[in-house]
Amino acid sequence: MDEAVAALEQVAFAIRDRVTDAFEQASGVPLRARLEFVAEAVRHGEPGIGLEILCSNLDDFDVPLRASDYDQIQMAGRAMQLPADNWTVLAHQVTPDLG
Repeated sequence: MDEAVAALEQVAFAIRDRVTDAFEQASGVPLRARLEFVAEAVRHGEPGIGLEILCSNLDDFDVPLRASDYDQIQMAGRAMQLPADNWTVLAHQVTPDLG
């Protein structure tokens, strides 16, 4: 479980670091701040809530994901025994161009 929690925090920061000003301006949403909140939830012992918020924000704003991002989210969700529908809605957002 500790590995899953660490992976969840890591993927939230990795995605946050890739979000650009242009993306935030186009969406009108401070997505980087929302992703920071996910990491805070994880650090404060609420990884399930963090994963749910992460997936919801990524889905709501159609954020492109690397396959490795999706894999880490999926691994964390399974380790926490959360319903798969939290992350399966993100599968179409995996973008091969991101590496």
